[in-house]
Amino acid sequence: MRKFKDKAGREWRLALNVATVRSLRHELGVDLLSDDQGAIRDLAGDPIALCEALWALIAGQAEEAGVSQLDFWEAMSDDSIDQATTAFLEALVDFFPTTRQAAPRRVLQAIKKANATIASHLSEICESGKLDTAIDAEVEQTIAGVDQAIEEAIKGPTTTSEATAAAATPGD
Repeated sequence: MRKFKDKAGREWRLALNVATVRSLRHELGVDLLSDDQGAIRDLAGDPIALCEALWALIAGQAEEAGVSQLDFWEAMSDDSIDQATTAFLEALVDFFPTTRQAAPRRVLQAIKKANATIASHLSEICESGKLDTAIDAEVEQTIAGVDQAIEEAIKGPTTTSEATAAAATPGD
């Protein structure tokens, strides 16, 4: 059984079995066993879809704890979504027979490693000042373009061909 905590500190338990996988398929149209794995990508990449699926899985626990669907959804953001995504994906791997868990578990580990590498790289970019430099350069380029457009609008056409074209254009 996998667990995650929401922002309110409430712990939720996830376990996938035939009943819960069937329920997700029939109630939400989420087919976790589809060959194309689109549902899994959608859930892992869409926090709203994930929380809808999570609610279907933890509604009984929530009812016992007196937590409404809205209360649950309001407590799902930030790190709680990452924790829930990981717990959900691990529960999905656990759903399969032990003999079929090795490959999905390796994929999940590779995804975690890739996410950690990306987060580390982004952190390095931010800390190095490269991001600020790139943003500053874009801002300067935008400002220069706006200044040039204003200058051209104030001056009007600057060449004979531009003046001829401007005079020949109706409605200006």
